[in-house]
Amino acid sequence: MKACYSEQQARIASFSSASAPTKKWADVAIITLSFWLAYLLRGLDNTEIYLPAWLVSLPLYILIHEEITKRHQANIRENFHEVRQALAAWGLTLIGLLFISWTAKITADFSRIAIGTWTLLGGFGLAGWRLMWRTTTLLDRTSPDNALAVIAGDDKRMRQFVRHFQSSRTFKPVLLGYFAETEPNNRKETSNDPDIPFLGNLKSLIHGARKGDFSSIFVVMRPESENAQRRLITALCDTPASVYVVPSTHTEELAYAQWINYCGLPIVSIFETPYKGFNSLTKRVEDVLLAMSMLLVMAIPMLVIAAIIKLTSPGPAVFRQQRLGIDGREIGVLKFRTMTVIESGTSITQAVRDDPRITAIGTFLRRTSLDELPQIFNVLCGDMSVVGPRPHAVSVNQEYRKLIPGYMLRQRVRPGITGWAQIHGLRGSDSPENMENRVRYDLWYLTRWSLWLDLWIVIRTIPVFAGHRNAF
Repeated sequence: MKACYSEQQARIASFSSASAPTKKWADVAIITLSFWLAYLLRGLDNTEIYLPAWLVSLPLYILIHEEITKRHQANIRENFHEVRQALAAWGLTLIGLLFISWTAKITADFSRIAIGTWTLLGGFGLAGWRLMWRTTTLLDRTSPDNALAVIAGDDKRMRQFVRHFQSSRTFKPVLLGYFAETEPNNRKETSNDPDIPFLGNLKSLIHGARKGDFSSIFVVMRPESENAQRRLITALCDTPASVYVVPSTHTEELAYAQWINYCGLPIVSIFETPYKGFNSLTKRVEDVLLAMSMLLVMAIPMLVIAAIIKLTSPGPAVFRQQRLGIDGREIGVLKFRTMTVIESGTSITQAVRDDPRITAIGTFLRRTSLDELPQIFNVLCGDMSVVGPRPHAVSVNQEYRKLIPGYMLRQRVRPGITGWAQIHGLRGSDSPENMENRVRYDLWYLTRWSLWLDLWIVIRTIPVFAGHRNAF
């Protein structure tokens, strides 16, 4: 029985990623086939030019596609999401090849008709096989997309799941009703609660599953009902139905919960840094290149700002403030001085509107965030990133880590000069509402991090920060 339960757990854990290797090899085959078709149709013979392009395109496409999809996991139920991801990866791959050819000064050696044909054939192929696979799955009555499904669980959690289930715009099974250990109270909690029929107790569920009355069963039970859930899944192992366990709300609400394979054992990762392995190198290279570019552009303006600060008020032009960096370690964050006082300890007095401590030039610097420019050197030293959750004062961290769930998950990565929360206007005030929204946006960013998202945030930062009213 225990073996059956463990087998069912492993099956559930690997459900979303089971076909990933097959998809990857199918993409490689389509890109290869479309390349050689375009090559032969054009009647080309200079393989020394085209063969390297084909060889470079394969790993480049795989890397870009993984980069796009890793934070936006898609499956067959999501409306054409995989098609959009594949076409985006294919387009970026071709742009990458174009850039490589341009830097090598060999773009004139390629046939534009051949490259255009390869582009069209590859795009149609990548999209076409996904649509065919989707259609085949939807026509399969044993697929969870078309199956007759039921829910097993307590009344409150069941209604939460059904509400989310019915609001989804994806393809889903026909939901017949739900089973529970005891007959529920038919009174709805709110007007938005779904109206779904009660079909019987859990014994009736097992009996119906054995007869093949439904193909899919979603188990939605409270975390404290683990033993009852184990017994139910063990009994359902003796049925032909597909069984899916919906995680508890505690797991769903955490920022980075996902199934992973650890030493051959399926486990739930509650949170881990998105910058692992190759991603860590990618993030660091991105930071160094962006910081060097920013320094080249802003070096002279930074010198001018420093000179104005020195001439208009006594004190240093640049100072350090203590903040928490990656893994909760204290770092010294560089800033242009914007006040007549220097608060560089672990506790600071937050600036308010029309604060008399702010200097004349300081008002302009704070509104435009130019006072943050010295943090370019923090990035080059490895203490910060260009994009990431903004570092807060140590005292602010100590206060809000007790009030906001998941607050300290921000410390698993380097803090940034700008971030997803900042370009959405969440700056300035340290009020509980503002801080809660900042954390929510920061955790959204961490769960969906990609190189392209970072570049988009950098592009959005300039117009958003210019004259922002929330900073003072």
